[in-house]
Amino acid sequence: MVNVGKNCVIQDRAHISREVTIGDNVYVGPNVTLQGATLKNKAFVGMGATVRHATVNSEAVVAAGAVIPDNTNI
Repeated sequence: MVNVGKNCVIQDRAHISREVTIGDNVYVGPNVTLQGATLKNKAFVGMGATVRHATVNSEAVVAAGAVIPDNTNI
């Protein structure tokens, strides 16, 4: 199941699967892969990043092209 909050921007070719929760006012760049991730309010995930089974906290930034491994808390 995928839950998406209010006022989110999800760019083209974002791949979202396996229990993803996206808070309010979140930006997900193009070509991002989200798998089992939690993105809290105002999180930013840059172009081409991969977030797998990790949490991106409020107002945190994941750089473009970054690979965030399992069980990581940003």
